[in-house]
Amino acid sequence: MPDTISLDSFDTKDRVLDELYTLVRDGLTDQLLSQLTNLSNRTEYLTSVNWNGQEQLSLLMVAALHGHEDIVRILFEHCEPEYQVEFEGTIILDNQTILEGVTALYCACYRAKFAVARLLIETGRANTNHSTLDEPYHPLLIHATRMNRLDIVQ
Repeated sequence: MPDTISLDSFDTKDRVLDELYTLVRDGLTDQLLSQLTNLSNRTEYLTSVNWNGQEQLSLLMVAALHGHEDIVRILFEHCEPEYQVEFEGTIILDNQTILEGVTALYCACYRAKFAVARLLIETGRANTNHSTLDEPYHPLLIHATRMNRLDIVQ
């Protein structure tokens, strides 16, 4: 007889993910620390990619998009960077351009959050040669050049 999973467990996970997403997005470090400390399975939440509207993001990607260095450090303290930095998601660059296969480093660079990008590279060892699904043969710097984002290249 197969094991059954209560629908309540899905609701609880979604609710916790929504709470974590909000805390990360809003840069609420104290509340995030408290929430992560109380979670027995925090790695599960920190190593998942979830839909938020049209974007598919990990919590690290959310922190990168919003430029929250302290939040990135907290996420790294609660789960090894190597398990978080190379997750791929989907972001909206402008109202029309959807980019798939992006990492937290792409998120930080395309929102001009260069301090977070440096942290992802130096502490998280993010791969600067990672390409996206939309541009499979173009790593970040080449893709940035093609999009005329010289601020990223610098």
